[in-house]
Amino acid sequence: MSVQIVRELAHGRWKAEALAVTVRLGIADVLADRAVPVRELAARLEADEDGVRRLLRLMVALGVFSEAGEDTYRNNSASDLLRADHPGTLRRYALRALSPDDARESSDRLPSP
Repeated sequence: MSVQIVRELAHGRWKAEALAVTVRLGIADVLADRAVPVRELAARLEADEDGVRRLLRLMVALGVFSEAGEDTYRNNSASDLLRADHPGTLRRYALRALSPDDARESSDRLPSP
């Protein structure tokens, strides 16, 4: 159990960075209420198709977004919270919490090694 705790904490950074990219790109807003193929999603985001595909596969594994078919994704209850038009949106919260400035400010409050 201790190994799992340390590994989860160590991997927290890349998970947070993946979430930050997801929110900044606005993937949940583009998906809205329908399933969208990666090719269309990448074109609408003006982003690299393979990069979007890999990001979405990771986010599905983390419980954010759902697969809706071959190379097609849709929002789920977690990703809906990242939509700007959701009444309980956490988009601004996530952007603020995941901003590089916030990370620097938080690390400044930690004791030096």
